[in-house]
Amino acid sequence: MSKLERIIIYPLCLITFIVVCFFDFQISASLFDPSNAFGQVFEMVGELFFQLLFCFSSFYCFLNRNSERKKSSIVYGVLFFLSILISCLYGGGQIRSYVNGIFFLDLNYGYIVLFALPYAILTLPFAFISSKWSLDKEKLFNVCLCVIILYLATWICMNLFKVFWFRPRYRFLAKIYVGEEIEAHWLPFYQPQGWWSFSKYAIDIEKVNASVKFDDCFSFPSGHTMNSLGIICLSYFPLIYIDKKKRILIKLFSYLWGLLVALSRIYRGAHNATDVVFGYFLGVFLFDLVFSKLFVLLDKKESFKEKQA
Repeated sequence: MSKLERIIIYPLCLITFIVVCFFDFQISASLFDPSNAFGQVFEMVGELFFQLLFCFSSFYCFLNRNSERKKSSIVYGVLFFLSILISCLYGGGQIRSYVNGIFFLDLNYGYIVLFALPYAILTLPFAFISSKWSLDKEKLFNVCLCVIILYLATWICMNLFKVFWFRPRYRFLAKIYVGEEIEAHWLPFYQPQGWWSFSKYAIDIEKVNASVKFDDCFSFPSGHTMNSLGIICLSYFPLIYIDKKKRILIKLFSYLWGLLVALSRIYRGAHNATDVVFGYFLGVFLFDLVFSKLFVLLDKKESFKEKQA
């Protein structure tokens, strides 16, 4: 990230977070509309671009790993192959979940493999083509490696927060409570309760026979918002990186995309306003950390090798 981006994005996130803290419940309650088409569409596609980028990066790194040393080639091959499986199957699992939730279906886990196939079909050919025709294979490899690390870091960071915070989603509360009861059981972001607290809702869930899941209390922060911002990585791809106008356009689109996804999550009742703002900040921060530190380090090593050669 540039200094100008940091000067704009981080203070905006902080100011927005402070403001929505005072109106968190009011915003979440007034926008809650699970049948809203905008919310449904962005729930399906909000993370799609970054997942495809993750899948492409996994294929590219697998195809272009260093094969000079057999042992390291095998180790990296296994790791990148696991990354391919994770990217395809995790994405397929999410599509299955969204299709079931939005269209009220009950597709079994076997459909995960079916929904995973488009990820491979859409990304593997591009990975092969890039392996043959990329003008800067080493730089692209470093970018793809950072994309994989960013995706995994986002997933780990997101789930650690979710499990230990265990904040109930607004739609979870709306399923088991009515009217003022929702506000009475609603928790502000500064009251983490931990995964062990799910049992306290058991009696209320049984009373109304609600269909809820353990992750219905994974509200803080918004994983969709965090992942949606991962497409900023595209601005580091060699052909885009050398063109300043393209880089700016990619970044503007990424920030706007993250904003739209964040708003859609409130409509769906999947997150409160503070969840998405904090998720936006974390998404930007993790990207900044990986590409301002790790990518720069990898890029310097590559430049040093070229000079030595």
